Amino acid sequence: IGGTNLRAALISGSGEILRRISENSGPDPELVLGRIADMVHRLDGPEVAAIGVGVPGRVDARRRAVLSGGYVDLASVALAQRLESMAGKPVTIDNDCNMALQAEMAKGAATGHDNIVMFTIGTGIGGAVAEGGRIVRGRATAGQLGHIGVDLDGGRAHFLEELFQVHARPVLGHRGDLAVGGSAHLGNHFRCVVDDDLALHPGGRNLPDERFGIDFLAVEIE
Repeated sequence: IGGTNLRAALISGSGEILRRISENSGPDPELVLGRIADMVHRLDGPEVAAIGVGVPGRVDARRRAVLSGGYVDLASVALAQRLESMAGKPVTIDNDCNMALQAEMAKGAATGHDNIVMFTIGTGIGGAVAEGGRIVRGRATAGQLGHIGVDLDGGRAHFLEELFQVHARPVLGHRGDLAVGGSAHLGNHFRCVVDDDLALHPGGRNLPDERFGIDFLAVEIE
């Protein structure tokens, strides 16, 4: 689930993507839920065992509850329970970046690494942290790196995601001190906390026009 697009895929038991579809997203939670249900129906079949949904915002994966969101706020929708009732299949939900990091650890750029910090960049900024090969959750929602405060000019601190939404290209394309896609400063802040051995962020210095489906650049920490 993204602020611009909703994307779904049929995935084999070995992690191979068999089919992809997409729809436009929107701020109305009921509209988003309806479109997700329709996409699930289009991909569903007797071979489908379960449904997983990556949700932007704070998600308690253990309770299958969306606590808050940004542009797409599904906190008012019992997403997992309603989709499960519609589809007749078990539904798991988690923060979208947590799910992306799980996939990178299983099949992608983070294979073989245990301590990882990851950023995802779309309509907003997402983040996830793994320690010892497991997603760091704290009580429920740790690792939401897009909500870290950043002070650009000695004025009021802004959320990293807030700056991205307002100043996307200037911040990510030219302000290397933010380290999303480039320099070391922000990454060093996380290293003081989690001492990661791998940092994942979308490849390329500048924000690409097509901001989804891009490869992740893995930066190993020596």
